[in-house]
Amino acid sequence: MPDQHVFENAIDDDGTRRHSAAHLNDAGALVITTHDLGPGVQEFFGTSEYEATETFTADQTAQLREALGDDLIAAIAQRFPDSPLDFAKHAEAVGIGRGRIWNRIGD
Repeated sequence: MPDQHVFENAIDDDGTRRHSAAHLNDAGALVITTHDLGPGVQEFFGTSEYEATETFTADQTAQLREALGDDLIAAIAQRFPDSPLDFAKHAEAVGIGRGRIWNRIGD
């Protein structure tokens, strides 16, 4: 079982760094992290850094395993290789919903 799936780890032509990944925390809950830095973030938010974490409950994570497979990280990597947003839309569409979201915009 892989420890994490990296959706994106890239630097755009303008120097904007983007990283997003999925992993299971110590309690076994699914966590999606996003961290963006640079000019693209500055243009969109007016500040150069954005970070977010979406943490699914144990019950939601169990439902996701049921829907996608026991090796949840591998299943996410196979079905949603490049987009945490596509994964989030799927979780909502099958009635699991979104996890608890924390985010920060700032330098």
